[in-house]
Amino acid sequence: MEWSDNRKYITFTDEVRQAQGKIRNNKLEKYYNIDFSKEELERGFEVNARRNKTIEEARKQLSRTASGSIQQDTSVGRTSADTLIRELNARERVADEKRKARENERKRLDRERKREAEASKSKSKTRQSQSRGRER
Repeated sequence: MEWSDNRKYITFTDEVRQAQGKIRNNKLEKYYNIDFSKEELERGFEVNARRNKTIEEARKQLSRTASGSIQQDTSVGRTSADTLIRELNARERVADEKRKARENERKRLDRERKREAEASKSKSKTRQSQSRGRER
């Protein structure tokens, strides 16, 4: 990429396709409908740098927190990873039990509806046969 303040365009070169030549930012803007101006690229570089810095700080903090938690839990005889796995397994069991309870309730309601529909159907048939008997 060639970038200088005294030029109107930014020129990009694809290392894989150098034989095909260079391409200017205005062509990329037309093709991809994205702003490739110097200001926009600089802003993008700043955003990426801040994001990378935030990610790195978060990793450091997580590392510090995790190592502190493991040391604390180790004194009790457990690692925080084991504790976390136990909690997740317990939550999964509870969720499975709730799902099974909902499923059983749904099945019970379906059976009940089916019985009611059959009862209604048989009552209807009984009424029809009784009304036919009267007509004769």
